[in-house]
Amino acid sequence: MELDEAMKIWDGHQGWQINDDIYVAHKLMFHFALLVNPNGNGYEQRYCYKNLDLMAKAMSEFLATGKLRYWHKDHSANVSVKGKYLYPSGMLQEPKYSIGEVDWEVA
Repeated sequence: MELDEAMKIWDGHQGWQINDDIYVAHKLMFHFALLVNPNGNGYEQRYCYKNLDLMAKAMSEFLATGKLRYWHKDHSANVSVKGKYLYPSGMLQEPKYSIGEVDWEVA
């Protein structure tokens, strides 16, 4: 699928094509989802961001470093970030229950 087609199908607000991968910013009710390789039936991976500006910052850094940051939920891994701590889905989000840390903070 081409970027412009994916943007149209998913009502994309912004999009990126990096090598063979397509990334589309899709607005949800209260935040934005970054869809990785979306098609008419779904997507390979989804990350959630507080807003489009933060997602654009993350994608700019991703182009330079290859590391995706600033998300607050990685749906494929089923983990969330609160503060700098990483939690499995459904776990009480207190530092003593974290399963790791990230190098950014999410309010």
